[in-house]
Amino acid sequence: TDWYPLEAGASANWRVVSAADNVYKNQNILVDTNSNPVTLTLPAHGSSAVGDTIGFLDLRGTFATNALTINPQAGGIVFGGTAGTNGTVNTNDAAFKLVFCGSAYGWKLTEK
Repeated sequence: TDWYPLEAGASANWRVVSAADNVYKNQNILVDTNSNPVTLTLPAHGSSAVGDTIGFLDLRGTFATNALTINPQAGGIVFGGTAGTNGTVNTNDAAFKLVFCGSAYGWKLTEK
């Protein structure tokens, strides 16, 4: 298993999320799916700038039991998929960062 650094320190803008919510650029999200799956909605691709990033970390190691779903919003792309199609993360202890690569490419993994 390879380990990759996520931004750390007080300026990293970390927050815990355990229910459906919106996420915003330059945040790092500690996702708690211990009790239920969680769907997080990315910023609209029209409001995102190339280079915007969002980090995610499986807080309790439960993504395999209760997956994280990432909603790119209408017309948005996540993980190189089809526009408007959700991405799913179901690997325990996953930690990754997405970077916005423009409307044609959407949100792609920069660290995994």
